[in-house]
Amino acid sequence: MEMTQSKVYVKADERGRITRCDGGYTAPEDLPGWTQIDEGVGDRYNLCQSHYFPSGLYTEDGVPRYKLTDGRAVERTAEEIEADRAAIPPARPSRTSQMEAAVMAFAAAAVDIEDTVALQIPDLFPTWADVLKEGKELPEGRIIQDGGQLYRVVQAVTPLESQPPHGEGMLAVYRPIDQEHAGTAEDPIPWVLGMDCIAGKHYSYKDKVYRVAAGGSMTPCVWPPDTPSMWQWEEIA
Repeated sequence: MEMTQSKVYVKADERGRITRCDGGYTAPEDLPGWTQIDEGVGDRYNLCQSHYFPSGLYTEDGVPRYKLTDGRAVERTAEEIEADRAAIPPARPSRTSQMEAAVMAFAAAAVDIEDTVALQIPDLFPTWADVLKEGKELPEGRIIQDGGQLYRVVQAVTPLESQPPHGEGMLAVYRPIDQEHAGTAEDPIPWVLGMDCIAGKHYSYKDKVYRVAAGGSMTPCVWPPDTPSMWQWEEIA
C-alpha cells in the first residue's frame, strides 16, 4: 500500500468540533470519516500540535479548541468553548472521598458513639459554626466541636449563637467530653469548665496539678481548681 506523508487529516464530531488529528504517514483510505485539511512539511507532532494547532487541540480541561469549516480548521470562539465547558457533567467523586463523606455523615448524626471512640476521631464531628448554620435541633447524645473541645448534647436543643457550649449556664445542655488521661499525678486530666471531676482524680490547670479531695466529686464542675476556699480542690506540690 502506497503511503502518503506530510498530510493532515482531522476528525470532527457531529457538531463540527475537531477531536482528533493525524499528521500524515497513513493512506487516506485507511482513515474513514477523516478529512484532509492541508499539506505541509514536518513530522506528525509538529503538524498536529504546532503548525496547524498552535494552542493544542484541547483546552486544559479537555474542550476542543477547533472546528471544521469549509474543509479548514478554524479556532472556535470563546463563547463556543465556554458553552461546552458549562455542559460538562461534574466529575464523580472518588471512592475514597465518598467513604470519607459517608463516615463524616455518620459521625455527625450518631448519638451513641462512646467518649473513648469520639476522642480518637474528633475531626469527624461538626463544629459549632456548622450546627449554627444548619439551624436544626440537636438530639440528646449528639457530639459537636467547640474551640477544639468535644461536647455531648445532654438534652435536645436548637443551637443559638448566644448560647455556645462553652457559654455560662450551658452545662445542663452541653457536657464537655473528657480528654483521655489516666487522672493520676503523672497523667492529670486537663480541666475544662463543666466537666465531671471525680474524687481522687488529678487535674491540670494553669501549669499546676490538683486532686479532688475525698468526698469532693463535682458533677459538673464549674469552679476552676485555683478557686479560693474550695476544699474540694487540693493542689499537689
